[in-house]
Amino acid sequence: MSPNYFEGRVGPYEFRFYAADRGEPPHVHIYHDRAEAKIWLENPPRLERSSLNPKDLKKATRVVEENLDYMVSVWHDFFD
Repeated sequence: MSPNYFEGRVGPYEFRFYAADRGEPPHVHIYHDRAEAKIWLENPPRLERSSLNPKDLKKATRVVEENLDYMVSVWHDFFD
């Protein structure tokens, strides 16, 4: 697995960027238990894929929406 650049936790959800994601549009990987989601950091955020249950996906997406500008800024600070 590639080294993490950004790793943060909000409640039970872990948010990560991976160094190997360079060249892709800004996005975040979200982990909870053994499930994962990948959300593009657009306005509004767009789901790429998810194995999270609908309730957890809704909560995690809300966290992304509330922190979208920060996450995009951190992404560009690292990758640009």
